[in-house]
Amino acid sequence: MAAFVALNVKKARAIGPSPSLVARMKSMLAAALVDDLSPESWSAVARALKYGSTQLVEDLIVGTGESLTRAWGERFVAAVRDAYEHAANTELARVKSGVRIFLSKAAPDRLMERGEAMRAERKPGKTNRFTGVPHSDEFIRRQAASLVVRVSRDQRQAIRESLLARYSKERRPETLVRDLKQTIGLDPRRAKALRNFEDQLRASGSKNVVTQVERYRKELLQNRAETIARTESAVVEGQAKFEAWNIAVDEGAVPVDAEMEWVSSADACGACAFLDGERVPVGDAFPSSIGPALPPLHPNCGCTLVLRSF
Repeated sequence: MAAFVALNVKKARAIGPSPSLVARMKSMLAAALVDDLSPESWSAVARALKYGSTQLVEDLIVGTGESLTRAWGERFVAAVRDAYEHAANTELARVKSGVRIFLSKAAPDRLMERGEAMRAERKPGKTNRFTGVPHSDEFIRRQAASLVVRVSRDQRQAIRESLLARYSKERRPETLVRDLKQTIGLDPRRAKALRNFEDQLRASGSKNVVTQVERYRKELLQNRAETIARTESAVVEGQAKFEAWNIAVDEGAVPVDAEMEWVSSADACGACAFLDGERVPVGDAFPSSIGPALPPLHPNCGCTLVLRSF
């Protein structure tokens, strides 16, 4: 069998996730971030604003029940699952055939089944080689849940800052609701940029302020979706590659003595540079300062894995 010796990409550039995977995830995340509340929910927000209940406003928009958090939870699971299955399917096809081909629709199911199979292999009192490494469905739901927490936290802060900047008893609740709607999907930094943009337009007497603000808001949403997609795609792609290689070994497409090699980027931090060139058997995690790990080790990490067999 031909050796899987990858091109030497070390120190050449920062290595990021596949652009096609980022674009795929960005489109789904952008659609999720523009999710809105029902008219009834916004009416409840307006009533809370009328009585000065700003904490209730936060809870109504980003809380439980019919809220953005619930909508994002469903949409983010779908986005992570789609990206994971696409990346794993592509990598498994590449490893098994040497060219990029499409596998049958059974491949994603095979990936999901692997988590159950590995859990069944565990025996009490013995350390399983996959301990500390998430499995397909567990990974997807945990990653999506973490994303919901982070985005919801940012949304609460954006709402809070918007209310501090705009709220007054003299302003009509309907106007405040409009301001709050503009923050949906934005983090505090981007929401502030949008407020400043609107204030500058109004101060300069610009025409079509509402249209210009909405256009800029859409640009900010797309920008945020891409930022999230880049970070999440790196995590998803690393896990998908890991699972695909395990399946390839199980099915005999890759020798059992194959190893995974950690490749750090040129601007790697100390922890990542320490792991550069380290190898472990396919299926193992790399020992790091934070415990068993796979790339990315931290946000904006440019590390990746290559498969080697001799």
